[in-house]
Amino acid sequence: MTRVKPEPRARPARNSRRPTAPSSEDRHLSPEDLAARFNMSLSTIYKWNSEGTGPRFMKIGKHVRYKLEDVRAWEDKQYADQAAS
Repeated sequence: MTRVKPEPRARPARNSRRPTAPSSEDRHLSPEDLAARFNMSLSTIYKWNSEGTGPRFMKIGKHVRYKLEDVRAWEDKQYADQAAS
């Protein structure tokens, strides 16, 4: 009995354009990421959101996200003015 080799399956064409990781400025942080970044509790981050005192945030559906560039801008504003002390 002779075995017949099955025909090889056609491989899907390789897409030469691979998805690229977002640049650091396009990255979005979750509240958990922000809490880890500042070594603070998640409840503090949510308190900032409700008081409007933390970094600018956006809601995507029910999810809160922070643009990294907004977080960095907020961080820059947090420096104490040494002349005032």
